Order: sequence, then structure tokens, then C-alpha cells
Amino acid sequence: MTRELNFDHKNLNEITQEINELRGNKPYKIIETETGYQVLIPEDEDALDLYTEEIDALDDMVGDYLKVLKVEGEIGYDILGQTIWINIDGPDVGVFLKNRGDLLNDFQYVLEVFLSKKFPQVNVYVKCDADARRRSHIDDMLDMAQTKSKLALETGEKQKLPPMNAYERRVIHLSLLPVEGIATKSFGMGSLKQVLVIPVAPETEQSDSSEEASEAE
Repeated sequence: MTRELNFDHKNLNEITQEINELRGNKPYKIIETETGYQVLIPEDEDALDLYTEEIDALDDMVGDYLKVLKVEGEIGYDILGQTIWINIDGPDVGVFLKNRGDLLNDFQYVLEVFLSKKFPQVNVYVKCDADARRRSHIDDMLDMAQTKSKLALETGEKQKLPPMNAYERRVIHLSLLPVEGIATKSFGMGSLKQVLVIPVAPETEQSDSSEEASEAE
């Protein structure tokens, strides 16, 4: 069963922020309609069912790409928030991990452009992975963020996370948005910044976390 929420008088940023505060990184889908926006939230079904058409289209593209490269691999999918994660697994996937994953990054960009053209009404992102290396790192960071948030609440002291890129920071901000008594803030210079986990009073909690959760994908 999928729960549907309709928004007629809010813009996309406002809707995304509201859903993020409720869902964090749990899967959801935002669709632009003639009168506003519709948000789909899975309840009893597999979250992948939210993006069946998009995944079918991506599957054809990724399959053709592997054939061109003459790379054997199994393709898997997962959903994190509004992001479709594509993982390529197999004996030849090491080629995607060279040069800090430049090949994956380029293909990821192509797939996002492809989806935006084919499904312009859907607000969706794509992340490409090989041998689940990137997703494992994200999961480790999420576990660390939860540990740091508990420590912040117990000690009343701010906690730092290691340097991360913009997407990783966004995932961390969103994961901690629903945690009562915790706000997050990025600090540092350059593309790799750190996330600060801050114990806060209820009246300041929402404003601090909301600003940081809007970091660019």
C-alpha cells in the first residue's frame, strides 16, 4: 500500500524539507502534477515499486553500457530517500573503481540527465556504485552518525564526523533530522567538509538542521 500526500500551495523545496523531517532517508517519491505536487510513501510494499518505470529505463541503459565496455556484471537497485542507487557487481567491476570512480561519476551524470528528460515530472537522483563500495561507506557513516548523536545527547557536547563530500553530508543531515534534540551543521573549506552533531534546545533544533539538510546533491 502506498500513502499519497498532495500539496497544492507549497513549492518543491518546502515539500522536500517537510518530507525529509518526517522520513529522513526513508524512500519516497515526489511527482509534479497539474495542480501542484504529489508525494508517494511506501508502507507495506517494496520501496523499489515506487520507481518501477524509472528502474526499467535505467536497467536498459546500464545493460547496454556494460555490453559496450564488455564488462560482465549483475545490476542491483536500492532507494535512499529520493535517490536510486545502482550497484554493479561482478569480476570485472574494478574498472569502475579506478581514478576515484571517475567512470562511475560520468555515467551517473548521464543517467540523471536521461531520467530528467524521460520523466520530467519526477524529482529523482541517481548514484552509481560498484561492488557496493560507496553504499557500504554511506552505511558506515550513517551508523557513526547515530552513535555520535547518542553521545551528543548523553554528554551535551558537540560531536564531529570525518570529512565527507556534499552527497554524504546531505545523507547524514537527513538521517539526523528526525532525531529529537539534535541539529547538524557542516564546517570546513573545500569540497570535503565535516558534519558537526549538536545537542540543542527544542526551539533551535529545526532551524539549524533544516538549513544543513538543503545541501546540494
